[in-house]
Amino acid sequence: DPSSNVTLIKMEEPKIMYNFYDSKQGFIGRFPSGSYVCKTVIDGVEFKTEQFIVHTWKATPEIPVNIEVPKTVFKTGERIVVKCVVLDNEVVDLQWRYPGSVKGRGIMEVEETKIPSLKLEYTLTIVNASEKDSGEYECAVTHATQDAKEIKKISISVLEKGFVRLEPKFGMVESANLHEVKRFMVSVQAYPAPKVFWLKDNVTLFENFTEIITTLTPMKETRYESGLKLIRAKEEDSGFYTIVAQNGDEIKSYTFSLQIRVPALILNLVDDHYRSNGGQTVGCLVKGM
Repeated sequence: DPSSNVTLIKMEEPKIMYNFYDSKQGFIGRFPSGSYVCKTVIDGVEFKTEQFIVHTWKATPEIPVNIEVPKTVFKTGERIVVKCVVLDNEVVDLQWRYPGSVKGRGIMEVEETKIPSLKLEYTLTIVNASEKDSGEYECAVTHATQDAKEIKKISISVLEKGFVRLEPKFGMVESANLHEVKRFMVSVQAYPAPKVFWLKDNVTLFENFTEIITTLTPMKETRYESGLKLIRAKEEDSGFYTIVAQNGDEIKSYTFSLQIRVPALILNLVDDHYRSNGGQTVGCLVKGM
């Protein structure tokens, strides 16, 4: 009966909802999440609908998206994990595009977090990576109710084996003045992370030396800076220095010679007055450079 007086009740309270009612469309308006029942009375008889549930979803016009990876370089056999994180929006559709997507190489999962803020975390996992999994990984997020789309990409490399490369920032023959503070820096590129140590005349230098300091500083994912620092260089610091970088797949080294320049010191002076031609010779023995 189009003229019937219909009431909408929210069951949790219970509470009557005073929304506009249209006999053809039903109740119109915004409704909080919960369970609802419609009822009316016709000729003294009460009629009720079955209980129905209203879900509300958070949606914003924009789609904040981040793509996250613990690293971008892998070896064959390792596990690749890529995460696409959508913030403050539940009404989205996400599609993955990656080198193995046609063959369905990846395992896809989604996790929702609402505290302290809304976050959808989509995870793509490649369990046993191969070199064919190298390439661009893309997550495309589309708004389910609006014409909005956000795409994030990241490049991933899968190597057959690890590597080590050394790029010294000095030559194979170096010198320093007596008492000078001298630094020698080497750029190290490696995966997996390398073990780096220095030697002097084939004897390992330890980090806790007071006047010769060695350092290793991570710069980027596969790049490091290793340094050798001489504090107040001494004559006995002259010699051959070697940096060695190694991981489970490769080992590289670089050796250079260092000469400490010491002020000349006269050790002996000889004056020869008895040359056969009547001339005079003076001999001078000097240490230093």
